[in-house]
Amino acid sequence: MIALANHTANSFFSDIPSAAVPAAQCAGDGITSTRAVVGDAFYISFCQKLQVRDIEPPARAEFIEWSRRIRAGEVNRPKDVSDALPTSAAHRSAVDRAMKAYEIIKKAVELQRAKIDGGHNPDSQMVDVIVAEAIKEWLTSEADDWSAAMHLDYTPGEIAMQLLITKDGGQNAKLLDLFATHMQRELAFAIVAGRRTEGGEA
Repeated sequence: MIALANHTANSFFSDIPSAAVPAAQCAGDGITSTRAVVGDAFYISFCQKLQVRDIEPPARAEFIEWSRRIRAGEVNRPKDVSDALPTSAAHRSAVDRAMKAYEIIKKAVELQRAKIDGGHNPDSQMVDVIVAEAIKEWLTSEADDWSAAMHLDYTPGEIAMQLLITKDGGQNAKLLDLFATHMQRELAFAIVAGRRTEGGEA
């Protein structure tokens, strides 16, 4: 009885279910490849990928702690497995497309890092049509996952914004320049419409 009372359940991430490994790999790779603060964006996406496989997700605090250890290099990337639980054909196809898109994105990041290590400018742009389409595919899949998990309508653009939230001044300046230059018309209209809503001058 004392042993049972003192028993502490193993962490979800200390013995990841085989069917959850692909989702853990995707989350871990995303955490290490972005400077954004790890929070609800990563956790919601991770939980949604588990729920479609009928796997009970870990607590948010446990996921955040695992994320911290991933970034600190204290834990290794989960190993590949091939015995994931089956899902519907339609969902399996959507997941396959999203994972293929993610692999393209991951390879692009690895190539960019190799260029930086070779002396290229770290601020050089990644401009590739195939990578752009893969990013759209992956963000669309993530938006669908978020919408199903939260019972709200999320768009791929909103997911992209969540991932780009950072305290990095250089990245924020680049984001601001992107909006002010390439979405000048839309942003100008939105600013004026916001002023009118607040009762300011038209």
